[in-house]
Amino acid sequence: MEKIQGRIQILLCSDCFVDEGLRIDALKHGLEQEGNCAHCNSSNGRKLTKDHIKALAWRFFVNGKSLNKNSIH
Repeated sequence: MEKIQGRIQILLCSDCFVDEGLRIDALKHGLEQEGNCAHCNSSNGRKLTKDHIKALAWRFFVNGKSLNKNSIH
């Protein structure tokens, strides 16, 4: 996992996604961590690092779907 100054770098959270499948997958695999998402400011979503996002995208594409600009708020 990527770290900045000893902390894990959170890029997105599960609440950033509009697509229900992406959101559910992000909920399953994201980190349960306090604080607001830097992208959408949600305090409820599971937090995602770059590694989480890469794995999420890989699972999404393997299942035959495509990530588009409307999948993220």
